[in-house]
Parts: sequence; C-alpha cells; structure tokens
Amino acid sequence: MDFKKANTFKDNPNEKWDWCYLCGKPNHLCVLYFDSGSTLPIKGETITGATTGDTGVVEKVYLTSGSWSGGDAGGVIILENPTGWTSEDHVMFDEDELLNGSTAGNNFSTVKHDSSVSVTGRKYPDGNLIEEDGRKYCRDHYKYRYHFKHLDDKDQSIADESERNT
Repeated sequence: MDFKKANTFKDNPNEKWDWCYLCGKPNHLCVLYFDSGSTLPIKGETITGATTGDTGVVEKVYLTSGSWSGGDAGGVIILENPTGWTSEDHVMFDEDELLNGSTAGNNFSTVKHDSSVSVTGRKYPDGNLIEEDGRKYCRDHYKYRYHFKHLDDKDQSIADESERNT
C-alpha cells in the first residue's frame, strides 16, 4: 500500500464518505463584521452582498456598538451556508460592500472589513471509519474514546477467569 499517496475522491469515485461523530458534521460559518446598520436582520434571513453576490443565512447577530434606530449599528453577524468563498482564501464580501437582506431590505448595513469563513467537521472515506455503539468514529477518536474501555473489558475477563480457578 502506498501511504504517500493521498486518499482522495478522485482515487475512489464510488467510495461512500461519512462524518466522525466526534469531529462533527462538516459545517461552514461566515463571521461578518458590519457597521452603519439600520435594520436588524432576523434568524433564517438570507444576506447578499450588493457587489460580490456572496450570500449566507443569518444564524446570530451580535450588536457591539450604536443602534439600529440611529442607523449606526455595528457588530457581527454569523452566517450559515455561506456561498461565494473559495478554499484558498476563506474570505467573503468586500470591505465597505452594501448588504441586502431578504427581510431587512436593500442596503440595511455595510461590511466593515473582509469576512472570514471557518470550516469545522470533516468527512472521511467510509472505510476509514470504525463503528461502535451505533456511531462512526475516525481512527483517532475511536482510540481516544474506546481504547481503554476495551482494555478494561479484557482485564475484567482475565480477572474473572483467575477467580474461577481458585
């Protein structure tokens, strides 16, 4: 087996992929810094950049300065399902780009500076996952979670046998 060659989808196009219970499902979130906010976006609303066309769905909004009624609200919007970013730079929206909301309306706020996308979770080829107690684990998490459990079971069965012989 050639361990230097990476196991990629191209190598095995018919292989199933799944996620590790402890690594978590693959998830992408965008942290969007804004200012000049005039309308509070609501959870589930789609935000679109007026220039780039980058989009995301509002998960949470944190107001850190100003007020919505004053038109100077500033803070952070956490967006789920972001589109428009690339894996090379993980950046969305342009600085000073106007934001349009599906509920908040056009130009409800302005991007303060480039927003970044964080990626969590990971998918693995199904052959690299180990199933235990109805859940799938990557090799590292399987060792972490079950290595000592199985050692304890083994030690217990050895102790039971020695007790029977006395």
